[in-house]
Amino acid sequence: MGDFDIDNGFKNVTWTNMLLEYGFSQMIKLLTRVTVKYSGILDYMYITHPEHIKETCVPSISMSDHFPVCLTRRTSQSYFGRHKTISYRSFKHFDEHAFVNDSRSP
Repeated sequence: MGDFDIDNGFKNVTWTNMLLEYGFSQMIKLLTRVTVKYSGILDYMYITHPEHIKETCVPSISMSDHFPVCLTRRTSQSYFGRHKTISYRSFKHFDEHAFVNDSRSP
C-alpha cells in the first residue's frame, strides 16, 4: 500500500498501466483537493488487496492545501483477542556511576 501525491494521476497513462500490470487498485474516489481554481484527486492510495479494506474516507478538514486520506483495514476476530505487553526500564533516576560499577563486578 502507498499514498502517492500525484496531480492528475489518472491522466498519466504510463503510471496507470504500470499499476494495473502489478495488480494495484486505486482506493480513493472522493476529491482530496478543492479550491476555487482546482478540484480533483491529488492523493491516491494504491493497494494490491482491496478485499482487505473495509472503508476509505476523505475528511473535509485540512491544515494543508488538500484533505487527508484514511482507510480502515479489515482484520479477523482472532486478531482482537491478542494482547501485546511492552516492558521498559525507567531511566528517570539513572545513575551512570552505579551502572559502571555494577558492570565491572564479576
